[in-house]
Amino acid sequence: MTHDTEGRLAVLMHNVTDELVPDDHLITSAMAVGDRRRRRRGLAMGGAALATVAVLGTTWATTLQPAAPDRTATPARGDLDTTSYAAGEQNPPTVRIATPTELSTILADALPGPSTEVSLERVAQRSQAERLFQGGAVDAMAYDYDAVLGQSIDPDLMQQRCMQMQESRRTGCVSTDDGWAVWTIGRPDVAGADPGVVTARVTYFRRDGKVIDLRASNGPAVDADPVAASPVVSRGDLVDLAIHGNWFPVE
Repeated sequence: MTHDTEGRLAVLMHNVTDELVPDDHLITSAMAVGDRRRRRRGLAMGGAALATVAVLGTTWATTLQPAAPDRTATPARGDLDTTSYAAGEQNPPTVRIATPTELSTILADALPGPSTEVSLERVAQRSQAERLFQGGAVDAMAYDYDAVLGQSIDPDLMQQRCMQMQESRRTGCVSTDDGWAVWTIGRPDVAGADPGVVTARVTYFRRDGKVIDLRASNGPAVDADPVAASPVVSRGDLVDLAIHGNWFPVE
């Protein structure tokens, strides 16, 4: 990568992150996800430019309202992996991060038709799976916040950020008894990206420190031709899936 390219990327990332409401750890998490996608897709496609697109594809300079019909997500009620526990209650169930195969199965079950598994990956405290459905991409990453970022989720800060995001046209947040589902939807402002590509993303930060990051696009990659006007899974469906999916099974 040339110094000129590095300079442009630095300016782009400054402009993008300057518009985001979430705290620095949310942005750090997003870049960690993007870095992994960059390495995987860079090897698969054999191009530095495509790898750069994949890195920045997790962050958006502009967000849009979803073109597909949306439905409002409701807080989780009694799901095994999202059950709340009263303050001071002992022995909450121990949960684990779902395996990549389990993530892929959850995605396949959530899609309304046949899909193709693209990749499975497990690195330390993170699992990831990606599938293609009707030409669009859907992927999931599950991880432990403390293990990846080195500190616990701050409930007060997350609640504050969630309220701020609900007032923003660029991001949104659904608060539940068990966590905060942060969403974005927009087009990647990255050189080489197809202007018709739209990606919806939901990151659900659970109070127990587990995080599920879901993404759906209307194309197989940001540099590929879109196959529909909107992501293959709507923002509302992603929020509902993030909150209710069994991403962290009870051991």
